Amino acid sequence: PTAPAGIATSPMSPANNLSPAVTGTAEAGSTVKVYTNGTCAATEAASGTAASFGTPGINVTVPANVVTTLSAKAVDSAGNFSSCSTSITYNHDNTPPSTGSVNDGVAADIAYQNVTATMNSNWSGFSDSGSGLYGYDYNLSATPSCAGDVVPITGIGLVTSRNQTALSLLNGTIYYNCVRVVDNANNASSWVASNGVTVDTTPPIVTVLSTAAN
Repeated sequence: PTAPAGIATSPMSPANNLSPAVTGTAEAGSTVKVYTNGTCAATEAASGTAASFGTPGINVTVPANVVTTLSAKAVDSAGNFSSCSTSITYNHDNTPPSTGSVNDGVAADIAYQNVTATMNSNWSGFSDSGSGLYGYDYNLSATPSCAGDVVPITGIGLVTSRNQTALSLLNGTIYYNCVRVVDNANNASSWVASNGVTVDTTPPIVTVLSTAAN
């Protein structure tokens, strides 16, 4: 038989699934053997019919947080083996990204702002060594628990700053800019809150002192 072709995984790599389905096409009526190496060496890790190889796929167990090379051979009813397929890699990643820090304001952290309609924030230090960063989620909260009660969770891509508009912030209230990051295997970090910014729109009180005439 001809070698299996069009090999892929479901879910696509990278992912946090320890038993991905390996899919592709193979000669009708053949048995497909899937290997956890790139040369179809040693004993197969899993096998199934050519029909199941097409859909839903042949599930294979992979080690956690490792890049596994996958390949396949077809065997016909007479016991003839095909050559080895082209290999692919599957990156398993179930480790959440590392967190960083969040500043209130457009640059260095601020403690107060005198506007009620907008909120600026920026962040740095988030990273992921397993599958890389996919994007950030943002919310604005009235407490550092990051409940998203002021602005709900919003996906914002890989930008590292936020200018949130159309707000109705309250004078004298502390607000917390909150950020988390999701990696390419859909693992999310914990939420990180800023240290809070107080809205202060009250002008200072001017006290006039007079000196009584002698």
